[in-house]
Amino acid sequence: IYSYLDMKIMERTRKIEEVLDEFLMLVSENLKGGYSLDKALWAAIKPEFGVLSKEIEVASKKVATGEDVEEALGEFIDKYDSPITRRAFELIIEDAKTGGQIAITIDKIVDDIKETKLLKADIVAANTQYVIFISAIVGVISPLLFGLSYQLLAIMVNFSQKLGPAMKSASSSVPFTMSELTISMSDFGIFSRVAIGVVAVFASLIIAEINKGNIKSGIKYVPIAVVVSLIMYELFQRVFSVFFSGLSFG
Repeated sequence: IYSYLDMKIMERTRKIEEVLDEFLMLVSENLKGGYSLDKALWAAIKPEFGVLSKEIEVASKKVATGEDVEEALGEFIDKYDSPITRRAFELIIEDAKTGGQIAITIDKIVDDIKETKLLKADIVAANTQYVIFISAIVGVISPLLFGLSYQLLAIMVNFSQKLGPAMKSASSSVPFTMSELTISMSDFGIFSRVAIGVVAVFASLIIAEINKGNIKSGIKYVPIAVVVSLIMYELFQRVFSVFFSGLSFG
C-alpha cells in the first residue's frame, strides 16, 4: 500500500513540475496586471494545469478563509518532495514577506526552470547510448547467454552420461576417467530465469535513473522488462535446441 501511494505521489509531483513554468508565467502576467499575489494565483488556475491547479485552488480557499497566503503555499510545498517546486515557491513566499517585486522574481524562476529542463534533456540525449546498451542486455544479451549456457550444459550432461560409464569400464587402459555430471537441468532452468529477472529489474531502475533522474519512475517498467526477458529466453532456448539437436554422443 505504501509503495502504491508513493508511486501516486511521485506521479503527481512529476505532473506539477511539467507545468510549473507555464503556471508561474501566468501568475507573473496577473501580478503585472495589478493583481495581489493570492488573486494572481487564483486567476492562474486553469484545467490544463491539472494537479497543480487543484493544489493552488486548495491553497486559495485557505487564504479566502483567513489563512495567510505564505502559510497556505508553505503547506502546499510540504506535501511534495520536489526541489524545483519548493525552491520556486519559497522564493515567492520570501518576496511576499519582504514586499519585493514578486513578478520580476517569478520571471527569473521561470527562466531557471526552463534552463533546468533543457539541461535534463541534454543529459538524457547524451546518455542515450547507455540506455540502448542496457536495453540490449535485458532484451537480447542476457537471455541469449543463459539460453546458450542451458543447451551447452545439456550437451555436457548427455556427454558425461554416455561416456562416463564406458571410461570407467576401460579405466585400466585409459589414463584418466570422467564421472557423470549430477547437475539438474531443471534447477539450472530455475536459476537462469531468476537471474534474468534480477538483471531485468535492476536494468529498468538504472534506465529510469538515467532518463528521469528518479529511480522510482522505473518501477512501473519492471514487469514489462521481466516478461520480455523471459520470453526472449524461451525463444533462444528453442532456437538453440533446434540448432544443437544434431549433436549426439552414441
